[in-house]
Amino acid sequence: MKFEDDDYSEIEKLGGFIRFLCLFIFLCGVFAIFAVIAALIFEPFHYIAIIGFAVCSIMLHVSGCILFTGYAPSYLLFAHGKVRLDKP
Repeated sequence: MKFEDDDYSEIEKLGGFIRFLCLFIFLCGVFAIFAVIAALIFEPFHYIAIIGFAVCSIMLHVSGCILFTGYAPSYLLFAHGKVRLDKP
């Protein structure tokens, strides 16, 4: 993903404090993924494990994008504050 595009020209990177919080969420998400995998191995199957895996995966995706790039994913651009919505 190129951040020099016209889409990101007016968007600032998220600050260091937010990125530090995303590091904490990312580490919690990694731990949660391992916990869900362990539960799938050692416990009888229950559908909530798949829901937990999906929630953890989304949490890892969002926090990882913010942590490593400084920008929220494209479907969460409102996290950056004012964003022009009149662009196609």
